Amino acid sequence: MEVKQPTLKSSKYMGLLQDLITHTSTWANSFWVCGSRAIGTNKIQSDLDICFLLKPGIAKEQFKAHLSEVLDCNDNYPEYFTTGKTEVWWCEDGEVSVKLFTMEEIKNLIAIYENADIELFLKNQALIQHKFISSHILYDADNLVANYCCLFLDANRLIFRVVAQEFLNRLNNKLTWWNHRKNWKNEFEHLMDLAVIVDEIAQIHYALNYKLKMEGLKEYHNDLNTLLPCLKPEMEAIVNLNKKDYAGGEKKKLIGSIYFKLSDFYDQHELGFSR
Repeated sequence: MEVKQPTLKSSKYMGLLQDLITHTSTWANSFWVCGSRAIGTNKIQSDLDICFLLKPGIAKEQFKAHLSEVLDCNDNYPEYFTTGKTEVWWCEDGEVSVKLFTMEEIKNLIAIYENADIELFLKNQALIQHKFISSHILYDADNLVANYCCLFLDANRLIFRVVAQEFLNRLNNKLTWWNHRKNWKNEFEHLMDLAVIVDEIAQIHYALNYKLKMEGLKEYHNDLNTLLPCLKPEMEAIVNLNKKDYAGGEKKKLIGSIYFKLSDFYDQHELGFSR
């Protein structure tokens, strides 16, 4: 099994990664860093995201007990997105996000693409993007994870067409509805409506480029520089909130122009959605 030396831009966690390589290579087939620290968009306060593909016969709780010899764990930490609790790992340098996979779980993720299941795709796209596409592999027995990443990148493009059409329809319905209601009632409705619209526009934008949308649009500000068609000026104008803007006329015109740009791009590249 080839073990790669960490070559990440940040040296903050280098010692920890070396310790983890030594400590886990007999328990896991693969170990990789993912997220912002893998692709170089991390901030000083960014956590370290790491993943393991467990060897057959190794239970997750068994592996966690082994991992706790290197990292501290708090399994009763407040969850950000729900009212429940979550599991958080720590080292002296900061927070470490740990995700464990079995072979069966990864194959189930690939099947989402193959079956063009839009509901499961939308539910899991952020996980696939964050944990696999944005990754830096440190060791990988038989190139298992590297091969899975290639499968994700070369996936059935039909699912992207289905997603783009679904969200183009939603945006068109919103524009039709606005013909009967020109203005937002107040700045709070303005903010809440824009949050949904921006997220849906981003979903279309990513799908048209065969890319996956991150939760919270964490990378959209960077991706706007490369995604087609170019929407950067319009999107930056839309998210520039101003209390007097909630009448909505100019922003709704911008959203309308974005819809037509995306729709035209979809029509021009429709044949490209076939494999």
